Amino acid sequence: MSNPSKKAKQGWSTGLVVSIIFHGTLILFLINLVRPTVNVAPTPKKQVIVELAPPPPETVATAVDGPPDIPSVPPSPPPAPPAPPAPPARVVGTGVPTSYYNTLQGVIQQNVQYPAKSLRNEEEGVCKLRVRIDRDGNILDVVLINKSGFTELDKEARNVFGRIGKFPPVPSQVSPEFTEFLVELPINFTLSGG
Repeated sequence: MSNPSKKAKQGWSTGLVVSIIFHGTLILFLINLVRPTVNVAPTPKKQVIVELAPPPPETVATAVDGPPDIPSVPPSPPPAPPAPPAPPARVVGTGVPTSYYNTLQGVIQQNVQYPAKSLRNEEEGVCKLRVRIDRDGNILDVVLINKSGFTELDKEARNVFGRIGKFPPVPSQVSPEFTEFLVELPINFTLSGG
């Protein structure tokens, strides 16, 4: 046996659904019926905006300093690197104290070699050279300014400075304003009598 109140509820629910559908359809019909009779013409501007407007552009998140509406200005180029420091001005002195001069002569005498050919031929002579050195004693340039008259002796006079390579440094208290020194040095090739 079925419960009469349950049937009544089902019938009432069905009737309610039918009524809602009926009234909804009626309202839609009336809206469509009334719409064509409205004489309000839409403005072209609204039609263009509503019907023809493109979808908004996609926004891409980027890291930007400042407001996004302000166009960015390219950064100014980095400043030019500073110029390398100029090498110290070369100031050349043309003499050294006697004590330092004697030191240079002693180094030369320890390193000079009498050429064998000159020994056999009993060749003697004096060569004079202009030597340029820096404060550290580095030999920068050698020029033969007076020849001995014998090729082998002149050659040895130039070669001895290659073997020496470097003299002792010029004492710091000697002419500190000079960065280099030109010194004229004689080399005396003499055979001892026997």
